[in-house]
Formats: sequence, C-alpha cells, structure tokens
Amino acid sequence: MRTLSVVLMLALLAACGSESSDPPAKDGAVRTIDRATVTDVPAGDGPILCTGPVRESAPPQCEGPVITNWDWAKVWGAAGEVGAQFGDFCFEGKDVGDTFELTTLPRPVGTCGTQEYLARASVLEDGGTFGQGHGPQLCMGGIRLSMPPQCDGPDIPNWSWDKVTGESRRSQTTYGVYVVHGIYVDGDFTLTRPPLEPQQFEGEVPADALERDFKTPCLEPDGGWFPKDRPKLDEYAVERAAPFAEKLPGYSEVWIDQQFNEGTENDPNKIILNVRVTKDVKGAEKAMRTVWKGALCVSKATHTEAELQRIQQETRDMAKGLVLSTSSGDDHVDVDVILDEGGRLQKAFDDKYGAGVVRVSSALSKAPSGM
Repeated sequence: MRTLSVVLMLALLAACGSESSDPPAKDGAVRTIDRATVTDVPAGDGPILCTGPVRESAPPQCEGPVITNWDWAKVWGAAGEVGAQFGDFCFEGKDVGDTFELTTLPRPVGTCGTQEYLARASVLEDGGTFGQGHGPQLCMGGIRLSMPPQCDGPDIPNWSWDKVTGESRRSQTTYGVYVVHGIYVDGDFTLTRPPLEPQQFEGEVPADALERDFKTPCLEPDGGWFPKDRPKLDEYAVERAAPFAEKLPGYSEVWIDQQFNEGTENDPNKIILNVRVTKDVKGAEKAMRTVWKGALCVSKATHTEAELQRIQQETRDMAKGLVLSTSSGDDHVDVDVILDEGGRLQKAFDDKYGAGVVRVSSALSKAPSGM
C-alpha cells in the first residue's frame, strides 16, 4: 500500500510539479508561488525548488535553485523519508543569486492566501465505537468524559496520526491534545503546519476560554468577614440559603467565594455567600439574614437571571452553528464560539445588548505571521 501511495504521488508531481508560470521576479524581490514541487534527494545539494519537469524517480528529481532556509520539520504534507522528501507547496520567497530564500513558511497547496489560525485542543478520531464513527476532528467545546472520550468539532481533512506523537488509543478511538495551525473554511480545519504537543510548542498558547471571576465585590465589613463571636454554621447552611436567594425580587445570581477556605470542601464558616439582585439591595440583604448568619455580600445587578437566560438563547440563535457553549455570570453572558472572524459577532452583540453584556471567546485565534 505504501509503494502504491508513493507511485501515485510521483504521478501527481509529474503532472503538476512545476512552479507558478509567472515570470521570474527581479533578484531580491519577494514573489508568491501558488504551487511548486520541492524535492530533497540523498547526496543532493538540499531542498530544490523545481522550475521544470519533475522526473518520475523515487524520490522524484528536478532542476532548480536550492532553497537555503527550508526546514522539513516545519512543513506539513511532505512525502518520503528523512533525507529523501518531496511534496507540493505554496509559499512566498525571493531569488538570491542562484538560490531561493523563503519569506513565509510553506503551506499545503490551496491554503495560502487564507488567514491562518492557532488553537490548543484535543484531536479525536472515532473509528466506529459510537454510532457511525468519524475521521479526525478538532474538539471544540466540552469533551464528554466517557472512556474513550467523545467530542464534536470541525473535521481535519489532512490529519495523519502517523506524523504526530503523544496520542492515546482506546478501543477504536484515537485522541490527543495538540497545538495546531490551520485555516478554517466551510466548516473544516485544514492543517498548515505540523501539530505539536503543548510542551513542544515554544510560542504563546491561546487561553481555553474566558474565566469567571468569583471574587466578592463588597468591601470587608467592620470586624472582618469572620468575627469570632459569630455562631457556627452547620454543613447544610448553603443548601438552605441558595434556594431562598433565588426567590428574591430581581434575583440575578448566587455564588460562593472560597478565597479564605483552604480545604477542598465548602466550609460554610470560611466562605462568603454572594447574591446579586437588580433592585432593593438593602431589602435583599435583610431578607438573607433570616436564613444566613455567615459572611454575606449582596450587590447590585443590571440583569435578572431570566434576562440573562433569554440573552443566552438569543446569542445561540444569532451565531447559529458557531456556538460551542454559553453561560451566564458576573452580570453578563459568555459565548464560546469556534471563530468570531473579524469580531463581527462581538460587534453584533454589543449593538444589540450594549458593550460588555455579552463576551465572545473564539476557540481559534489568529496565528502570528512570520517564519
């Protein structure tokens, strides 16, 4: 099967292995090459930019300038083995005397000229364990904690498990976590560079999602949050107080601040119970004191819980298939999407609800340009 694959690749290279038919640029001028064969043979001068027909040898051979700064480790889509590699690519570069110098990293043919994105995410292929199975997908949003795990996301049409490390296999499912570069077009994520395990990546890895701020907005009261003369609360104190808070007029949300709780359990005597309402903060605090004797902060909200839930649903409808998840808290709605290209979704939400009410987080972020 491997021999057949090489033969097919050679036939393809012979048919379309020469570079763009544009006339050569002046020495030192950057030019764009939409499709060119690059081949590197043992005992040769190095990676050659084919400027004429490609001979159907194994590996293929051709005539052309040596590419002085080519690095196969940064190229995705090459065939062959180390020391005898080849493939078709698009890139930009310039002629320097009798050689050629890249000014951009090579990409698979058809991916140049499109915005490149970066993500840190799981890649998962289901060989048929669940349902009909699927090819490699970039997991975006939550991963279902089954064994093997499951997830949803865009297909990666040019993924190859043979060219990556760090994967796990269970039953018919293969998966791993990687930093990936690629283009997102028509719902597919096409790789433009070799995937890396997170510890191999030297750049800045994008954050997974927006983080919730659980800090207490109230100033510390006289006597501190936990005065010594306060009666001890039992372990069910929060379970009684939270449902009561949800029935307050203008209720927005309730949460606990654990910054003083050193253990893993929620000790009601070491937490601050937070409640937000849209009206009558003092009245809400007085009411809460009938069921909660511990540290308490009641603060003002702009939106009720019902309003935030309505906004969540509306944002899902507006963003359609791009939404990965929505949540509410901090008196606003967080919307995690695959990609908010050009910030168009954020602008639409700002126009509809006001700045800061909806926060958009993209799983894909623009990759830095350069070599």
